Amino acid sequence: FFPPKAAVLFDFDGTLGDTETPAMEVAYWELAPYLPNVSADKLEEEKVPFIQHNAGRAFEHMIENVNEARAKEGLPDVETAHSSAGVDLNEAAVAVVDAARSRFGLVKLADAKPRYDSLLTMQKDETVVALGKCAEANPGVIKTLEALTAAGVPF
Repeated sequence: FFPPKAAVLFDFDGTLGDTETPAMEVAYWELAPYLPNVSADKLEEEKVPFIQHNAGRAFEHMIENVNEARAKEGLPDVETAHSSAGVDLNEAAVAVVDAARSRFGLVKLADAKPRYDSLLTMQKDETVVALGKCAEANPGVIKTLEALTAAGVPF
């Protein structure tokens, strides 16, 4: 007689830890310097509506939306602005963005931009860094993992 075997497979997209909220906030702060007509004092206020509107959307789609808004203002697309030194960036807004970036363990925007060939690459890499610093286990996860370990159930 062989005892039945059991194992648990987790879908890591937000199951074990709250990754959606911090990932969306990083996405917002990556795009915030390029948002047209948003003053520095409104950036924090605009964050929650942005996150709610874009939850679950790919960053590429968020870039497209910002590009459309920039085009209406006669501004270059996000990637062009990202690759250009200081193009149409509001210094007061950059200070707010840098303060937010520091909460996620990210370097200042001026130091980060030269490291990446595109904003998309920067967003992907920096999201991993930020999640390593601030993602937290969802309620009940630690107890569940401890119980599975105690029961000898691999995961």
